Amino acid sequence: MIIEYPAKINRLPKTDGLDSMLSIFVDVLALKFTPNIDETIRKIRDDYQDVRNESLMSATNRTEQCLFRLYEAKYLILPHCDVDLEGFAFDDAYHDFVAGKVAAECYDTAKGESEYAKALECVKVRNYEAAGEHFRLAAINGHAAAQYNYGVSVTNGEVGEADALEGAFWYFTAAKNGSEKAMINLAVAYRTGKGVLPNGPMMLHWYATAACIPFPYGVYNLGLCLENEEVIGGNASLGTSLKRASEQLQDDEIRGFAVNIAAQIVSILKEHVYNV
Repeated sequence: MIIEYPAKINRLPKTDGLDSMLSIFVDVLALKFTPNIDETIRKIRDDYQDVRNESLMSATNRTEQCLFRLYEAKYLILPHCDVDLEGFAFDDAYHDFVAGKVAAECYDTAKGESEYAKALECVKVRNYEAAGEHFRLAAINGHAAAQYNYGVSVTNGEVGEADALEGAFWYFTAAKNGSEKAMINLAVAYRTGKGVLPNGPMMLHWYATAACIPFPYGVYNLGLCLENEEVIGGNASLGTSLKRASEQLQDDEIRGFAVNIAAQIVSILKEHVYNV
């Protein structure tokens, strides 16, 4: 498949008014792209995992997005077409155009469903290695539940060496495709720093996104964060109400209350999260 992009590709990251230190950071990052995607991922991954200074949080968010997009290119795009990696990592419009076109024209949804069913049969007999391979084949064809389960397989080391960062990428991909369980796992990863770097706003964003569905675990954990005044302060009583609401979502009024609060939290956090 040949991708014909109707606009000029922006291969350099935008600094968006960030300070000179961040500008230097992302400019150096852009120079580390190589023709070998695995080498590029390794180098950028090393940068991401080495950065612990909170003053560079915007830079680590940007690095994380770059890294996740490279994983996306490796597993979901390059099997179908060539792509300008630097543009795919940094140019939002180009990334969305390519990813959307590949998803619409190249994914084999029937194979995704078939491989997912095979994976579940393997799980029944506790053959987790075989299940992981079937989950992978379904995941690369856009199956959200398979992407979540493959993330579990990768994180737990059921398909090779355990890799919590790559597992987080699969949770992220599944979460974007609507998997509530992936949203919760991703939020937990941002809370604990397993795979990804600890990030309070990202944690709260994914709990709130799950609560918008509304997924009971998302509503409860969003309430818990507000009650404990994590990330956002001054809403402890509202958090307690959300925790109670998580057990009564069958009631239309309570369900509407939970969804409305969650949607407001997502909107509030919009300016404070990058890789979403």
